Amino acid sequence: MAYCRKCGNMIPDTSTYCTHCGNPTSPSAQTKPNQQGLETAIKVMFFISYIP
Repeated sequence: MAYCRKCGNMIPDTSTYCTHCGNPTSPSAQTKPNQQGLETAIKVMFFISYIP
């Protein structure tokens, strides 16, 4: 059995998330931010900053 890096509880070796706190057990289990959404937000902020 493995231990959660966040809360320290024992978790099964095959788990991708801690059953106690929900923390991902490996970096590959973590979700990546939505890159397209971030780019859209930056474009909108850029456009708004040029409105007089």
